[in-house]
Amino acid sequence: MKLSVKAALFSGLVYPGAGFFLMKRYWLVLLFALPATLAVGYIMYYVMDVAQVIAERIVNGQIPADMFSIRSAINKALAADSPLLTTAKIAFVISWLGSVPVSYWLGAQTEKAAAPAPTSR
Repeated sequence: MKLSVKAALFSGLVYPGAGFFLMKRYWLVLLFALPATLAVGYIMYYVMDVAQVIAERIVNGQIPADMFSIRSAINKALAADSPLLTTAKIAFVISWLGSVPVSYWLGAQTEKAAAPAPTSR
């Protein structure tokens, strides 16, 4: 498999920037993986915070302990997106989708540089 295709698949299917790690371009790994990791971390923090609030409301008796009431409370809590959560989602998607074509392009450039030069006679 060509390096460009392998790098694009790694960046698209494994994690943003994984294709750059394959090509040993560690600064580009940081450029794409760090924002994605920070975004995932904030999204997980937000989800855990919402889960904690809903669990406290269930324990206090404000929400009945049946599946439909809990699901309704979760949907209502997640519907009120904060601007920072929206920014984290956008940053994650941009870093993921941006890493695929850049890793393909860089892999193609690396293949082109490694190809033997044609000899003229």
